[in-house]
Amino acid sequence: MDTYIKIIKSVNYLVLCFLLTSCGGDSNTDDEQPYTVLELAAPAASTQGFRKANDSEETLTTLRNNMLYSANYYYFNGAPEVAVDTVAEGAVESPAASEADSNYSKTNTIEAGVDEADLVKYDGDNLFVLVNHAGSVGVVDAIAAEPIQDTPWYSQESYIRIMQTGENNQTNEVARIKSPDEQQFQSMYLNDQQLTVFANDYHYNQSNNDWGITNYQSTSSVHIYNHDVSVPQTPILSNEIEIEGYLLQSRRIDNKLYVVSSYNPRQPQLEYPNPATDEEYKTNEEQIAELSAQQLLPMIRFNQQEAQLLHQPEECYIAADNNSSSVQGNIISISVFDLSNPEQFSSSCINGYYHDFYMSAEAIYLTSTIWAEDYNDSSTVIQQMQLNEQGVDYRATGIVPGYLGQGAKFRINENNDLVRIITSKRSDDESDRIDHQLFILQTNDETKQLEAIGQLPNERRTKEIGKANEDIFAVRFFQERAYVVTFERTDPLYIIDLSSASDPLIAGELEIPGFSTYLHPLGKDHLFGIGQEGDGRDGVKLGLFDISQLNQPKELTSTVIGDRYSWSQALYEHHAISVLKTATNQYRLAFPVEVNVFDDSVGYSRWDHTGLYLFDIDLENETKPLSSTGVIKAEQRAQERQYPYYYSSGRSVIDVDNIHYIHGPFVFSGVWQQPELAVGPQ
Repeated sequence: MDTYIKIIKSVNYLVLCFLLTSCGGDSNTDDEQPYTVLELAAPAASTQGFRKANDSEETLTTLRNNMLYSANYYYFNGAPEVAVDTVAEGAVESPAASEADSNYSKTNTIEAGVDEADLVKYDGDNLFVLVNHAGSVGVVDAIAAEPIQDTPWYSQESYIRIMQTGENNQTNEVARIKSPDEQQFQSMYLNDQQLTVFANDYHYNQSNNDWGITNYQSTSSVHIYNHDVSVPQTPILSNEIEIEGYLLQSRRIDNKLYVVSSYNPRQPQLEYPNPATDEEYKTNEEQIAELSAQQLLPMIRFNQQEAQLLHQPEECYIAADNNSSSVQGNIISISVFDLSNPEQFSSSCINGYYHDFYMSAEAIYLTSTIWAEDYNDSSTVIQQMQLNEQGVDYRATGIVPGYLGQGAKFRINENNDLVRIITSKRSDDESDRIDHQLFILQTNDETKQLEAIGQLPNERRTKEIGKANEDIFAVRFFQERAYVVTFERTDPLYIIDLSSASDPLIAGELEIPGFSTYLHPLGKDHLFGIGQEGDGRDGVKLGLFDISQLNQPKELTSTVIGDRYSWSQALYEHHAISVLKTATNQYRLAFPVEVNVFDDSVGYSRWDHTGLYLFDIDLENETKPLSSTGVIKAEQRAQERQYPYYYSSGRSVIDVDNIHYIHGPFVFSGVWQQPELAVGPQ
């Protein structure tokens, strides 16, 4: 019986095989290939550098994978994981010295010769003041003698006031540029009688057909408006650029405008967000595969004409180790426009994320922090993008231990084709929970790597940057030096000698009370710092330092403005600081302060006034190198006003013997030597 059953089974098997073969059931045919779900890798910053995509599909596949990642993770693991990547945020000569040939101060920048967008620009005769006005008539009335205009409480109006300066401290509005509906002006440049203004709009996921793509949703656009202001009374819009995505950073060198934007393709609603079967997942995959390059990459258009792709997908830079399972959903675009002819532009596409940004006159650096499971092992990846006549090209990648902490925008610098960077690292040592290190990197064009050729501390030079548990509060690179301020209870100022790139050393240090959050070189022998006194809450401190002898730095003098909890925007926004070199070793300095004064009747400090503080610096005056010239008070405490209305919009322009203070939407103009007589608000 058993033998019979075995024979029958064998016959049946042979018959079945025959039938399958007769019906074309060859297991090697394409139609019968089993469907397999490819497990996707988690999104991550590239540590291997970038390369150009082999073809358009390689770029588009990586973007499509990103849209499938959540469903893919669910398919393999049973519950979705949310991957979060945050997109953020040194000079050859002194920033102040770079403006010695000008009669008026310009926007205070990180790098000499690399202009930065801001809220206020000046051409020597006219002020351009950007206002994002969200307030009530009551606010305007409280500060101005007469309202500039009626503004309802719900207003989000954005505009630029063109203010013509004149005699007797009179500054008159001669024209106003209003933002288009549903847009807000963000920042601007002024160059050769051309005002370049950035604006953002947000659609809040509303369906729209603005880019000519059916059933497509765009969340934001960057608008760039170029105005001819050769006749300030009648500004003329000369052209408009619209880029799909979000503005991250911008810079200007001469007539070239560099715009860094971010774009994340809008994800459609998947048919099966939590797929449980191969068929459900395959349906999602087919849905995403239908998305075109126009739906996955950012678009650009000029003067509201037909939109075009900002990049071709095959021209994008992707991770060097990219493969069919790689996931990366963000596009960083670096677009370069000739301001005399913006439609002649170039744009580089990078499939990735970044956290911080630095630009020299030679290159753009994008950095990302890779947070390890053990945060002590976290590291910073640096992508170097080289400037050229056409635009920018990827050059090299480097990776260093630690992260860029407070003041990240000042912690990286390029000098003589060397990259200098200072990072911080947490540790489990309770006696010293944080360490800091300096790295000097050199580009190896053959391997496309930024290679460390020097660092501090090292086996030979073991002295640490900062004492136990001191964090970094300020960094400034200048030529072959680095200045670093650390703080916990006192303020050590470290001077690091970088003249030997392979052997940097801490040349000197100085301990003083309080700390600085901003450092500004005045030539190679002097430095001023703006920070806070005492434990960091005892008034705003301005200190002047002699660093002519690296091993013996000394504080020449200092002054403290206000009592406890006084604050200045200049502590963390370098654009709030104005510096003008008036002669050899002579400077004028202005920055806004919100001043608190101790009130005996209540036993604590209260806001007293907000104003622009003016100082003269004479480095050849051994008796009094720093002197206070006075203050322009924009807001003062009164019975009906207990708090300031404008907290973070203070700017100023020093024009030889004149001073202009911009506080919110208002201008106060006066003579440098008599700031108390300034006329305003205007």
